Amino acid sequence: MCRSKKQYIKIKESKKHVHETKKQNMVLSDAGMKYKDKIKLLEETNEILEDRAKSLHVVLESQREQNVNNEDLVQIALNEAKLSEYKVKCECHRVQEENARLKKKKEQALTNYITQLNRIELESECEGQNEGGGESDELANGEVGGDQSAKVKIRIKQLMDISRV
Repeated sequence: MCRSKKQYIKIKESKKHVHETKKQNMVLSDAGMKYKDKIKLLEETNEILEDRAKSLHVVLESQREQNVNNEDLVQIALNEAKLSEYKVKCECHRVQEENARLKKKKEQALTNYITQLNRIELESECEGQNEGGGESDELANGEVGGDQSAKVKIRIKQLMDISRV
């Protein structure tokens, strides 16, 4: 009986051990299932993230190309602005030169005008002193005048008309 009792105890212990092992296997199996579910979920999430990364990469490349195009457009606009500025400066310089030529012409005309007025004044003074002579009172334009003052006024008017041109 001793032997049978020992066997009985061993069988009981073995059953207990088998029961505990089955219990641990079930716990591990449950944990494994949970991990398996988590792995499946992580794989699905990873696929979604990879698709999103590919999509973002395409968008990024498109944006880079757009930026290059925009930079080219900006550079073109800057070049056009510089060209326009250069043209304006050239035109301004040309206008300044033209103004200087016109100013010089006006100064020459005014100098001629003043010189002629001085000559007329001298002629008027000389003729005033020589009023006794029988000379013809013919103006530069061929008109005949009697009054020296009127001659001077007409000549001044003619010179003023010339200076306006």
